[in-house]
Amino acid sequence: DAGSYQLKWVNPLSGAGQTVSATLTVTTPYTRWIGTTDIGNYTVDVPAPTATGEIITNANSFTIKGSGFAAFADANGVGDSSTYRYEAVAGDFDKIVRLVSLTSEPSVDPIEVSARAGLMVREATNANTRTFEISAYNPAPANPEYTDINRAGANMVRVSGRGRVDQTYSQQLSRSYSGVATNLPNQWLRIRRVGDTWSFFVGTNGVSWSLIADQYLALSPVVNVGTFAAPDNAAGDSLAVAEFANYGDYMAADAVVPTLVSVGTIDKKVIGVKFSEAVSPLSATKIENYGISEGTILSARPGISPNTVYLTVFGLTSSTFTVTVKGGIVDLGGNAVAANSTANGKVSNWTSTDIGYIQNPGARPTPGDDPYLPGMAVAVSSDTNPEVEIVGGGSNAYNPGDFIHYLYRPYDGDFDVAVAVERFDKRGYAGGYGNAGIHVRSALYRSDTTAIAENTKVPAYVNIVYYEASGPNRSAIELNRPNPGDGYGNNNPNVNSEIIDGLQGFFTGLTAIDAGGTISPLSSTTQAHWLRVKRVGTKFTSLVSYDGVTWVEQADPGLNMPNLSGTVLVGFGNQNDTGYGVPPNNTYGGNGTTIQVPVLDSEGNPVLDDNGNPTTEAKGSQNESNYGVLRISHFGDFVPSSGGTATVSVTVSGTDVVITYTGTLQSSDTVNGTFTDVAGSSPLHISTSTLTGSKFYRARN
Repeated sequence: DAGSYQLKWVNPLSGAGQTVSATLTVTTPYTRWIGTTDIGNYTVDVPAPTATGEIITNANSFTIKGSGFAAFADANGVGDSSTYRYEAVAGDFDKIVRLVSLTSEPSVDPIEVSARAGLMVREATNANTRTFEISAYNPAPANPEYTDINRAGANMVRVSGRGRVDQTYSQQLSRSYSGVATNLPNQWLRIRRVGDTWSFFVGTNGVSWSLIADQYLALSPVVNVGTFAAPDNAAGDSLAVAEFANYGDYMAADAVVPTLVSVGTIDKKVIGVKFSEAVSPLSATKIENYGISEGTILSARPGISPNTVYLTVFGLTSSTFTVTVKGGIVDLGGNAVAANSTANGKVSNWTSTDIGYIQNPGARPTPGDDPYLPGMAVAVSSDTNPEVEIVGGGSNAYNPGDFIHYLYRPYDGDFDVAVAVERFDKRGYAGGYGNAGIHVRSALYRSDTTAIAENTKVPAYVNIVYYEASGPNRSAIELNRPNPGDGYGNNNPNVNSEIIDGLQGFFTGLTAIDAGGTISPLSSTTQAHWLRVKRVGTKFTSLVSYDGVTWVEQADPGLNMPNLSGTVLVGFGNQNDTGYGVPPNNTYGGNGTTIQVPVLDSEGNPVLDDNGNPTTEAKGSQNESNYGVLRISHFGDFVPSSGGTATVSVTVSGTDVVITYTGTLQSSDTVNGTFTDVAGSSPLHISTSTLTGSKFYRARN
């Protein structure tokens, strides 16, 4: 409301509890919501639903009666179909809401299984725009009064969205997390934007949160953000009734000072910078906040993770370099990285490239290319086996051909190579078989043919994992192409439900198992999907692990591959299952943009119309969102675990807390939260006068 308000800030880092006060005067009432709309492409042929959406404002909550048709309409039909209450938000944000209840009105037989409600981000209010949502689905149990007594609500939380305008909606950008009925009236949902990185969380109290999905997508700087409700009724004569409360901005208490962790590069053109926690893009993308030992920094942009930044540089010729944070870079809570922090880096000996149908390497992307988006691999550490973030990859890598992003180097003789796949997002609308892992190839392309797709089918041996929420639910599988031009053979896959040394298959940080955010007891905060390939002579073996220590051999150990003798290429490749076939006619229906290409005569000259203009024809389709988003680490020659024991102990003397440890010390604000490395060496001293809330510590090898 209009009026004057007294505000007070407390500085918890000062030790003395200093405060500062101010008066805020509001001259006109603040209005959060800029609109409410029934979304849908309704026409004469597709009339609007007979039930009309409605917003009801309650004392401490509001209710959306959402109209529409089926929960997910085809992109060629009405598009998205729901009632949406939204505000315009610029830049980064962190929005939360509590779902109090979700029902259908009127109740129908059979039950509306996929009626849903939650938080939604949209670039526009039209029905086929790019969008993300985190939504809770109908929690109703099966009703014996209905004739179909076995049908019940889906009773889950899931992340969905659309990566390209007019694309078919992707119903599953996360796993399905069951148990909404148990959590109501306290099913909390959260979306956070940091640059172009989107994180989705669930919880039951608005304080403790569990991550259930990551996505990377460059949306507009200003987007619509709000709550929605959507029925699941093809007749359009019912409403999804969702009561919401506590909608607003999440303000996490954060007194932890961020640190500069590491830097790295692959090509001397882009340097990856890693911090100990998420940093504000407003501060982290200012080039004046950085220095480099050689060359010039041309730009700084957010990485695919909220704690990474990519520096585009010119004039770096040395294989070693130093990056300095001069000052001014802060985390999401406003805590600053220490001024003049430095990290030393070196060039990693990997080469980043794309394999597939690339019409003009000097003019990418050319419509019809597969991969379409030029791949990018950025090292964010300079370890011997570095941590690398990847955006790239093509439509598929199977019998029609290989269309992948590839990070590789040549190997001679016997080898043993490993990688930890920490993150692999499903992007846009894709099939269930997008995968990534270690690819051993005889060459990038065949030399005996130039035929599209056939030229990519070199002898290959592959050990791969599938993306998060994949259809096969596989943690690893071995593929092999013994001869040029062959299709792929495969072994029996390992699945995520299999337990290896007390762990199940989860990507790093995605260890929740229900809609309340319960963390799996068969998980660890640092686990990943580890893959490993060994060659002895011409015999290959694949292994899988969840911690990089305990390994399980996949089927067919010692598979003989005579065409992979001598010097081979060993690397990390990924594809996204966004189409299947030979380019440019290889995107799934509802997934691509039709390509118009010039019509040429028998001599290769343009065919002109009656007005003398070049004519075109539709030929194939292009999928602009067929790239993968991955983070890998420990990529290179396998290094066995040292077997050392990490220890940690705490003693208190007056106001001095002393933490003594071996290994690497890590800390977190919650016991199930994200643990980050603590700078310094043992023992660590902390004054109780600086402590606010709880802090959890652990040590790792």
